[in-house]
Amino acid sequence: MVGVRAGVAAALLGLGGACGQDPSVAPPNLLLISIDTLRADVLGCYGSARNTSPTIDRLAREGTRFADCSSTAPWTLPAHASLLTGTYPTTHGVKNHERRLDPARATLATRLLDRGFETRAIVNSHHLGDPRYGLQEGFRETTYIAELDASTRTVANCGEEVNARAAAALASMRQPFFLFLHYYDAHTAYRAGEPYDGMFVEPYDGPMKATTRQLSRYRIRGQDITGRDGRFLRQRYEAEVRRVDDLVEVLLARLDELGLAENTIVVLTSDHGEEFGERGGAMHGRSQYQEVLHVPLIIKGPGLATDRVVHEPVSLIDVAPTILGALDPRDETGFEGIDLSGTLRGEVFPAAERLLFAEADHENWIDRKSYADVVRMVRLGGAKLCYNEVLDRFELFDLELDPAELHDRLAEEPELARRLKLELRRFAAREQGGIAIPPPGAEQQKRLDDMGY
Repeated sequence: MVGVRAGVAAALLGLGGACGQDPSVAPPNLLLISIDTLRADVLGCYGSARNTSPTIDRLAREGTRFADCSSTAPWTLPAHASLLTGTYPTTHGVKNHERRLDPARATLATRLLDRGFETRAIVNSHHLGDPRYGLQEGFRETTYIAELDASTRTVANCGEEVNARAAAALASMRQPFFLFLHYYDAHTAYRAGEPYDGMFVEPYDGPMKATTRQLSRYRIRGQDITGRDGRFLRQRYEAEVRRVDDLVEVLLARLDELGLAENTIVVLTSDHGEEFGERGGAMHGRSQYQEVLHVPLIIKGPGLATDRVVHEPVSLIDVAPTILGALDPRDETGFEGIDLSGTLRGEVFPAAERLLFAEADHENWIDRKSYADVVRMVRLGGAKLCYNEVLDRFELFDLELDPAELHDRLAEEPELARRLKLELRRFAAREQGGIAIPPPGAEQQKRLDDMGY
């Protein structure tokens, strides 16, 4: 598939004007940065006063920050598939470990490869690096840096290696290029080390070790995570976020040293957030609350607005069409997201009423019992309806009045609840995309268990 697309791309470059642009003016490069498990409200530019993110905060001032971006799923695989395809998990089909992306579905990488871009990915998660799931489609080269330490079977911090590989790629890639970078360092286990722990972590003598194995036991709602335990977990996590922020600083400095910064669109986002006992939960994957769905989205680039904040709700499905609109505007099909590149140039946000969805249906068998966690969400402006299929429970929140989702308004807003329930049922009834694949083998399942999946 890549070889065929590469030939098409070469032909397009030779034609020059085929893209409808001045052939003497190359489009900007694209650097897409995904920081796994990066909860928006832990960043300074999203409200934190903890100095966790000076580099990301500066990037936000230099570009456009989308204040209310929702993920499409609270875990890595389907959320990244949505990021790269501009479609919901139900549509692209990569909702669990037994489905892969259909090679016929266009991704951001295949579309840019067709336009003559050099495409590479450097990823730190097997969900992105394992060819069985299909997310490498369109990348001429994918480098997978294993997230597990082979000797200890625990998640390791590999951001320095991501940066080293990225620096080499930036120095060698032909322009225009698309480089996709994925950091896993903010994921459990929270082990930033010094000086980061000393910057954020207060003395603590409780039971929490902040390891993936331990926290996996707390993921079933109702187990007790005290306020003190939750604060400790969040502080350990904040240390990891600051560590990743410093890695991003090194990366962007290298981009500048190579003379690429002025002609590169930089996009920074995440697949999902993290829970620290807010409702008895830990880690991510099993709810639709803002702790796991609210993610950062920041876009900076040549000719784009600076120090702009967009407050309207957007989704990860909007990232791919927006990037394409900013790089090389043309009519595109196959997206459920919308092109928001006009907002990057200072235009008014499209005012049409819009539903946003998220879902998790990844066959994580709860406590090895006979049912799986299935949760979904629909939003209309600030109104948000969550549904837990296992418990058959709906919750309705007003995010404008109640951003922490503490007050269920289901009984108070029956007509709104009825409408959103209907929309959610329609969404859940859509035909699923993707291609069925065999379940993970014993070694693959052991790796998933070690990472909390």
